[in-house]
Amino acid sequence: MSNLAKRLVKGAGIVFIMTMLNTFFGFMVRIVLARNLTLEDFGFFYAVIAFLGLVGLLKNLGVNQAIIKFIPDFLVQKDFGKVKTSILFSLGFSITTSAVVVSALYYFSNEIATGYFKDPNVETVFRIFLVFFVVQLLVSSISSIFNAFQRPILLSYSGVFINLFFFIPIYFSDKLDISRVAWYYNGVHMVVLVTNIVLLLNVFNIFRYQSSGFIPVVKKLIPFGAATTASTIVSHTTMRVDTIFLTYFQDLKTVGIYSVLTPFRTIFKVAGSSISKIFFPMTSELYGQGKTKELINTLKMIQKYIILLMMPFTVVFFAYTEFIIEALYGVKFVEGVFAARLIVLASIIQPIYIVNVGTINGLGKPMKNTQIITITGIINFLLNMILIPIWSYNGAAIAVLLNKIIVFAVTNIVIYRLIGFRFDFYLILKVLLAGAAMYIFLVFAKTCFYDTILWLAIVQYIAASILGLVVYLALCFPLKAATIDEVVKMSKLVFKR
Repeated sequence: MSNLAKRLVKGAGIVFIMTMLNTFFGFMVRIVLARNLTLEDFGFFYAVIAFLGLVGLLKNLGVNQAIIKFIPDFLVQKDFGKVKTSILFSLGFSITTSAVVVSALYYFSNEIATGYFKDPNVETVFRIFLVFFVVQLLVSSISSIFNAFQRPILLSYSGVFINLFFFIPIYFSDKLDISRVAWYYNGVHMVVLVTNIVLLLNVFNIFRYQSSGFIPVVKKLIPFGAATTASTIVSHTTMRVDTIFLTYFQDLKTVGIYSVLTPFRTIFKVAGSSISKIFFPMTSELYGQGKTKELINTLKMIQKYIILLMMPFTVVFFAYTEFIIEALYGVKFVEGVFAARLIVLASIIQPIYIVNVGTINGLGKPMKNTQIITITGIINFLLNMILIPIWSYNGAAIAVLLNKIIVFAVTNIVIYRLIGFRFDFYLILKVLLAGAAMYIFLVFAKTCFYDTILWLAIVQYIAASILGLVVYLALCFPLKAATIDEVVKMSKLVFKR
């Protein structure tokens, strides 16, 4: 394995571990907030984060992406003056745009609280969150600089740090309210910002060099950044549009219920992202060498094992949704059971299309992905706009499921047209049959449970899930959904990489 390949695998591994830790602590934060805030305040917290995230999409017109592209070029040329100029311009541009946006948001805070959040009492807290908006914007800019310098730990530590040190004070707080939560959130972001500044000076001490080439640098950064802004806006809007529409068309209580459901799809997303990062360079290598048949077989195997591995988690959640939600968040969120099941069903598809997107990039067709993201993003926008006013968070969940199915289908069609790859729908039927048998067993096992304290109840559910997994595996091999030989080959491929 070349040094470059080792660095890629090592970097992807670090990001994966940090992402898993970030996901875990983010999950814990959500549980604590759900159990200690009112439904309205819980909903407002995630509604305001989504709102400011959407507003922040225009924060620096893609300059963060541009410096990831051009700083490495300047470093190779040892043009440290332009590196300094890029850093200062990026930070200065972020400060300027955030100041303009925050001023407007502060001025119209009453109208936003009344017209969008439908609660004039949240105006003061909304203004507190504007501190987070500015600070987070600078944190994001410096993280992009770390990415440009290829420092994966520095790039990915901030999310873990924020969720961990946000979790600690809210967990030990005697009396938690939304104002205190807002200041805790601001505080931890400010600590990360100061830490990032110190780390940045260690990575590249801007005081050692003179700035140079301001106009040439800006001419590189702005056009490149602007070119990436459209697809970034569409993809990030797609992630937030359900919460945005729920806030506008419904109320903060509804947003609160929906907000405890969305983390479940994040767990599945991490699996797809980690596989995609490894398979992306593999795709380029195999396709470049003309080994299209081997590429197709490898992609089939990856998709197959994603489905096989994700199905048991989906079945367990389907069978025990109500208990899982109540145990994690409390009984007041149980009414979201139907929506939760739809979201998890959508999430089993998500890792596959993430791998598909990486494959299309590896085939040298990134514009295809831009077209897919744009078209499906518009469809998702329309689905949410139509379904949420009718069915509330159930409508949002239906939109999530339909959107994932569309992206899954479109990415598979594109790969078929590029290399002749065909998705194995017969495999889906086999896995669904095994999953259905597992589901029936779990539902039957639940009838044998006895009422007890929470921890003993958890033991019952875990024991039943393990036995259900045995039922699932006992059917997968006879149905030839998987074979021992395939498992051995996949293991060799993974360890080889």
